[in-house]
Amino acid sequence: MSEPDKKKQRQAPLHLAVKLLGEDDFKFVNDSFSLQVFLQDESGSLKTGGADVLLKLALVFEDQPANEPQPTNGKGLLVVEGKGGAVIKNGRAEVKVKITVSAG
Repeated sequence: MSEPDKKKQRQAPLHLAVKLLGEDDFKFVNDSFSLQVFLQDESGSLKTGGADVLLKLALVFEDQPANEPQPTNGKGLLVVEGKGGAVIKNGRAEVKVKITVSAG
């Protein structure tokens, strides 16, 4: 086999799309709500198959996306409910979360 044949093929970049489930745009402290997360390719098509993808979800402020707010009460600000955490299986995941602290 030649050297180029041994190298892994470069895969196209993937991105996540998040959809808030439900009609209400406003969420309240300690009220659970659901998100759908999709793994998509460059064209926006759902990427199915492959290994499961473990997600780490964090709450950030829109005007400070690089800074994750730190909890003051010892609990996380965004809590993923259910066993096993947030995992994308076959290109999609439905995750139930809640926010534990209000802003201000």
